[in-house]
Amino acid sequence: DRELQAGRLDAFLIGGALVPAPNLTDLRTRSTLGAGLMDLNTENLRLWLKNPDDVKPGNSMSDRAAHLYSDGSDISLSEDQLNDIIAYLLNLQ
Repeated sequence: DRELQAGRLDAFLIGGALVPAPNLTDLRTRSTLGAGLMDLNTENLRLWLKNPDDVKPGNSMSDRAAHLYSDGSDISLSEDQLNDIIAYLLNLQ
């Protein structure tokens, strides 16, 4: 259901006390991901979103966003959905 997915994405991006996720509204002002482990660019953001444990083992994103991962290793979004999220995040002002 696209409306439900859009609501989840909005909640993820906004953050707040009831949402166990970071506030990413200033993501584009950053130059790195994963507490400085890698440069912020399309490829690295894709790696981070698809499987954050491969990038930074033990990070809290994997546990907090477990509902997004179908088998514990890869995000359960289509490539088109992932591309849309990446484009959105990289264009936040």
